[in-house]
Amino acid sequence: CAAVIKDAPSISQNRCAVCENKYTIIKNLLSAKGLKFIDNPQLVRGLDYYTGAVYEFTTDVLGPQQNTILAGGRYDNLVKELGGKDVPATGFAAGIERLIETVKSNANAGETAEDGVFIVYGAGHKDRAFSVLLELREQGIKSFMNFDEKSFKSQLREASAKKAGFALIIGDDEVKENNFTVKNMVTGGQFKKTGKELAAVFKT
Repeated sequence: CAAVIKDAPSISQNRCAVCENKYTIIKNLLSAKGLKFIDNPQLVRGLDYYTGAVYEFTTDVLGPQQNTILAGGRYDNLVKELGGKDVPATGFAAGIERLIETVKSNANAGETAEDGVFIVYGAGHKDRAFSVLLELREQGIKSFMNFDEKSFKSQLREASAKKAGFALIIGDDEVKENNFTVKNMVTGGQFKKTGKELAAVFKT
Protein backbone atom coordinates (compact mmCIF):
# COMPACT_ATOMS: atom_id res chain seq x y z
CA CYS A 1 0.00 0.00 0.00
CA ALA A 2 2.78 2.44 0.90
CA ALA A 3 4.32 2.06 -2.55
CA VAL A 4 0.97 2.72 -4.23
CA ILE A 5 0.05 5.86 -2.29
CA LYS A 6 3.47 7.50 -1.97
CA ASP A 7 2.94 9.53 -5.18
CA ALA A 8 -0.79 10.17 -4.62
CA PRO A 9 -2.00 13.76 -3.94
CA SER A 10 -1.96 14.65 -0.25
CA ILE A 11 -5.12 15.87 1.48
CA SER A 12 -2.97 18.50 3.21
CA GLN A 13 -2.42 20.15 -0.18
CA ASN A 14 -6.09 20.09 -1.16
CA ARG A 15 -7.98 21.51 1.81
CA CYS A 16 -10.11 24.62 1.32
CA ALA A 17 -9.18 27.79 3.22
CA VAL A 18 -11.99 27.37 5.78
CA CYS A 19 -11.08 23.74 6.43
CA GLU A 20 -7.40 24.62 6.74
CA ASN A 21 -8.21 27.34 9.29
CA LYS A 22 -10.38 25.02 11.38
CA TYR A 23 -7.75 22.30 11.26
CA THR A 24 -5.08 24.78 12.38
CA ILE A 25 -7.24 25.84 15.33
CA ILE A 26 -7.61 22.22 16.43
CA LYS A 27 -3.86 21.62 16.23
CA ASN A 28 -3.12 24.86 18.08
CA LEU A 29 -5.43 23.84 20.93
CA LEU A 30 -3.72 20.47 21.21
CA SER A 31 -0.27 22.03 21.11
CA ALA A 32 -1.21 24.69 23.68
CA LYS A 33 -2.08 21.90 26.10
CA GLY A 34 1.05 19.94 25.31
CA LEU A 35 -0.95 17.01 23.93
CA LYS A 36 1.02 14.87 21.53
CA PHE A 37 -0.59 14.13 18.19
CA ILE A 38 0.42 12.83 14.78
CA ASP A 39 -0.66 14.88 11.78
CA ASN A 40 -1.41 11.97 9.46
CA PRO A 41 -2.67 13.05 6.00
CA GLN A 42 -3.32 9.41 5.13
CA LEU A 43 -5.75 8.80 7.99
CA VAL A 44 -9.23 8.00 6.65
CA ARG A 45 -12.44 6.65 8.14
CA GLY A 46 -14.46 3.84 6.62
CA LEU A 47 -17.59 5.91 5.97
CA ASP A 48 -17.97 8.81 3.52
CA TYR A 49 -20.15 11.22 5.54
CA TYR A 50 -17.25 13.02 7.22
CA THR A 51 -16.87 16.68 6.20
CA GLY A 52 -13.90 17.81 8.33
CA ALA A 53 -11.08 16.52 10.47
CA VAL A 54 -11.05 12.84 11.42
CA TYR A 55 -9.10 11.39 14.32
CA GLU A 56 -8.13 8.30 16.25
CA PHE A 57 -7.18 7.97 19.91
CA THR A 58 -4.57 5.31 20.53
CA THR A 59 -2.94 3.76 23.55
CA ASP A 60 0.27 1.86 24.21
CA VAL A 61 -1.15 -0.34 26.96
CA LEU A 62 -3.23 -2.80 24.91
CA GLY A 63 -0.74 -3.95 22.30
CA PRO A 64 -0.39 -3.03 18.60
CA GLN A 65 -3.47 -5.00 17.48
CA GLN A 66 -5.81 -3.12 19.84
CA ASN A 67 -4.17 0.27 20.15
CA THR A 68 -7.05 2.30 18.66
CA ILE A 69 -9.64 2.86 21.39
CA LEU A 70 -11.70 5.67 19.83
CA ALA A 71 -12.15 7.14 16.36
CA GLY A 72 -14.40 9.68 14.72
CA GLY A 73 -14.57 13.08 13.10
CA ARG A 74 -16.65 15.99 11.90
CA TYR A 75 -19.86 15.45 9.94
CA ASP A 76 -21.98 18.48 9.10
CA ASN A 77 -24.61 16.84 6.89
CA LEU A 78 -25.29 13.43 8.42
CA VAL A 79 -28.32 14.33 10.55
CA LYS A 80 -30.02 16.00 7.59
CA GLU A 81 -29.21 13.04 5.31
CA LEU A 82 -30.95 10.79 7.83
CA GLY A 83 -34.10 12.91 7.70
CA GLY A 84 -33.47 15.32 10.55
CA LYS A 85 -32.58 18.97 10.82
CA ASP A 86 -29.36 20.43 9.45
CA VAL A 87 -27.19 19.92 12.55
CA PRO A 88 -23.39 20.30 12.27
CA ALA A 89 -21.76 17.82 14.61
CA THR A 90 -18.72 15.82 15.55
CA GLY A 91 -18.79 12.34 16.99
CA PHE A 92 -16.92 9.13 17.53
CA ALA A 93 -17.22 5.43 18.16
CA ALA A 94 -15.31 3.75 20.96
CA GLY A 95 -14.54 0.19 21.93
CA ILE A 96 -16.07 -0.25 25.40
CA GLU A 97 -13.91 -3.22 26.32
CA ARG A 98 -10.77 -1.40 25.23
CA LEU A 99 -11.76 1.70 27.19
CA ILE A 100 -12.36 -0.41 30.30
CA GLU A 101 -8.98 -2.10 29.99
CA THR A 102 -7.26 1.25 29.42
CA VAL A 103 -8.90 2.76 32.50
CA LYS A 104 -7.92 -0.26 34.58
CA SER A 105 -4.31 0.22 33.55
CA ASN A 106 -4.20 3.74 34.97
CA ALA A 107 -4.30 4.76 38.60
CA ASN A 108 -7.61 6.30 39.62
CA ALA A 109 -7.65 10.06 40.02
CA GLY A 110 -8.42 11.65 43.36
CA GLU A 111 -11.95 12.25 44.64
CA THR A 112 -13.43 15.58 43.62
CA ALA A 113 -15.85 18.18 44.87
CA GLU A 114 -19.30 16.62 44.52
CA ASP A 115 -20.84 19.02 42.00
CA GLY A 116 -17.76 20.00 40.06
CA VAL A 117 -16.38 23.23 38.65
CA PHE A 118 -17.83 25.41 35.89
CA ILE A 119 -15.24 27.57 34.14
CA VAL A 120 -16.47 31.09 33.35
CA TYR A 121 -14.28 33.10 30.96
CA GLY A 122 -14.23 36.51 29.35
CA ALA A 123 -13.91 37.44 25.69
CA GLY A 124 -10.60 36.34 24.23
CA HIS A 125 -9.82 33.84 26.98
CA LYS A 126 -11.41 30.67 25.60
CA ASP A 127 -8.04 29.02 24.93
CA ARG A 128 -6.93 29.71 28.49
CA ALA A 129 -10.21 28.36 29.84
CA PHE A 130 -9.90 25.21 27.75
CA SER A 131 -6.34 24.65 28.94
CA VAL A 132 -7.46 24.97 32.58
CA LEU A 133 -10.39 22.63 31.90
CA LEU A 134 -8.03 19.91 30.74
CA GLU A 135 -5.63 20.50 33.64
CA LEU A 136 -8.45 20.08 36.18
CA ARG A 137 -9.75 16.95 34.50
CA GLU A 138 -6.25 15.46 34.48
CA GLN A 139 -6.27 15.89 38.25
CA GLY A 140 -9.57 14.05 38.53
CA ILE A 141 -11.61 17.20 39.13
CA LYS A 142 -15.03 17.19 37.48
CA SER A 143 -15.13 20.35 35.40
CA PHE A 144 -16.92 21.78 32.40
CA MET A 145 -17.36 24.94 30.33
CA ASN A 146 -19.52 26.33 27.54
CA PHE A 147 -17.56 26.67 24.30
CA ASP A 148 -19.89 29.39 23.00
CA GLU A 149 -18.55 32.76 24.12
CA LYS A 150 -21.27 34.26 26.32
CA SER A 151 -21.47 36.98 28.94
CA PHE A 152 -20.25 36.35 32.49
CA LYS A 153 -23.85 36.60 33.73
CA SER A 154 -25.06 34.01 31.22
CA GLN A 155 -22.24 31.61 32.10
CA LEU A 156 -22.86 31.99 35.82
CA ARG A 157 -26.55 31.26 35.26
CA GLU A 158 -25.55 28.10 33.44
CA ALA A 159 -23.20 27.14 36.28
CA SER A 160 -26.09 27.54 38.69
CA ALA A 161 -28.45 25.56 36.46
CA LYS A 162 -25.94 22.73 36.26
CA LYS A 163 -25.65 22.83 40.07
CA ALA A 164 -21.90 23.38 39.94
CA GLY A 165 -20.19 23.55 43.31
CA PHE A 166 -17.82 26.27 42.14
CA ALA A 167 -17.41 28.76 39.31
CA LEU A 168 -13.82 29.37 38.24
CA ILE A 169 -13.65 32.84 36.70
CA ILE A 170 -11.06 33.87 34.10
CA GLY A 171 -11.29 37.52 33.09
CA ASP A 172 -8.88 40.26 32.03
CA ASP A 173 -7.84 40.97 35.63
CA GLU A 174 -7.24 37.30 36.41
CA VAL A 175 -5.08 36.86 33.31
CA LYS A 176 -3.13 40.02 34.10
CA GLU A 177 -2.58 38.97 37.74
CA ASN A 178 -1.97 35.31 36.83
CA ASN A 179 -4.62 34.01 39.24
CA PHE A 180 -8.26 32.91 39.31
CA THR A 181 -11.43 34.07 41.03
CA VAL A 182 -13.26 31.15 42.63
CA LYS A 183 -16.95 31.57 43.45
CA ASN A 184 -18.68 29.16 45.82
CA MET A 185 -22.01 28.61 44.06
CA VAL A 186 -23.68 27.58 47.32
CA THR A 187 -22.61 30.42 49.62
CA GLY A 188 -21.90 33.06 46.97
CA GLY A 189 -18.49 33.76 48.49
CA GLN A 190 -15.56 34.64 46.24
CA PHE A 191 -11.80 34.44 46.71
CA LYS A 192 -8.58 34.51 44.66
CA LYS A 193 -6.38 31.48 44.11
CA THR A 194 -3.31 30.68 42.04
CA GLY A 195 -3.25 27.76 39.66
CA LYS A 196 -1.24 25.65 42.11
CA GLU A 197 -3.85 26.19 44.82
CA LEU A 198 -6.89 25.10 42.82
CA ALA A 199 -6.63 21.36 43.39
CA ALA A 200 -6.67 21.82 47.17
CA VAL A 201 -9.84 23.91 46.88
CA PHE A 202 -11.79 21.58 44.61
CA LYS A 203 -10.74 18.16 45.91
CA THR A 204 -12.61 16.85 48.93
